[in-house]
Amino acid sequence: MKWNKILFTIACAGALTASRSWACSSCGSGAADPVILNPLERGKFYFGLGLADGFQNVDERGRIRKDYGPDQKTKLELAYAHRLTSGLFVSLDSGIGENRKGDRRKTGLTDTTANLRWTAWLQDVTEPWIPQVQFVLSHRFQTTRSLQDSEELYNLDSFGAGYDETFAGADVWFGMLPVLFGGSFLISRPWEEDTRSGRLQMGSTQKWIGTVGAKPMESFKIIGGAVQEKRGGIKLDGEASPIPSDKRSHDLFLTLETLRVEDDNFRFTFSKKAAFGSNKNASIARSYTLAWMRTL
Repeated sequence: MKWNKILFTIACAGALTASRSWACSSCGSGAADPVILNPLERGKFYFGLGLADGFQNVDERGRIRKDYGPDQKTKLELAYAHRLTSGLFVSLDSGIGENRKGDRRKTGLTDTTANLRWTAWLQDVTEPWIPQVQFVLSHRFQTTRSLQDSEELYNLDSFGAGYDETFAGADVWFGMLPVLFGGSFLISRPWEEDTRSGRLQMGSTQKWIGTVGAKPMESFKIIGGAVQEKRGGIKLDGEASPIPSDKRSHDLFLTLETLRVEDDNFRFTFSKKAAFGSNKNASIARSYTLAWMRTL
């Protein structure tokens, strides 16, 4: 009986450690929140530095056009996640951005997002084909000008969406297998916003994220995936835009992340917006993000 208890304790510890290392599908590489708490973590700080360039526009007919906004965008992103219960945690994400066009540049606050994640089903190493299931609720607060309210040439003073938006969705992750895989689905409700052009109502967004990856070593993970985002058309003062304004974008991302249990961790992500498939009213861009994470 004594040995049975010891073996059971070891098995439980191994299951929790594995869950801690392998949780989440997109791990901040396309979902609403960049910082994710694994099952044994009670708090985590996130500090990220991002660079985006190579901007081009895809018009309503899918044709690539020159972008007349910033040539380069940098972002300093800060986030903190805190566990409320064994299955529930919250996080807050904000930052500072800088837009550049030639010698011109402008700095400002980016949008702030509050996130809530509830783990409905936690993985068990004894049943690897039963996934982790999480439900997500997020709200992005409008803390910067929209393009419609921009007062700077090349929209250099616009650092976010310019309107509030609420997201809800689910995240499914198979993290106990030799090949890690999973996916997320998010829908959104944008809030109406008064602008100089009139009362702006963006269309609802649907986002699908598919992820696959592996752990070539115990303290290192590599994952990649695709994101499909669709958004409904824009209305101004209740009238639909005369030009088709619905959006469709197919993106790719690749993430390298360390998984040291009792130490700081780092994540590097490369992503390409509108990278493949049929895109519409979307922006083509490359982005690189290096992040540092400290678990409490």
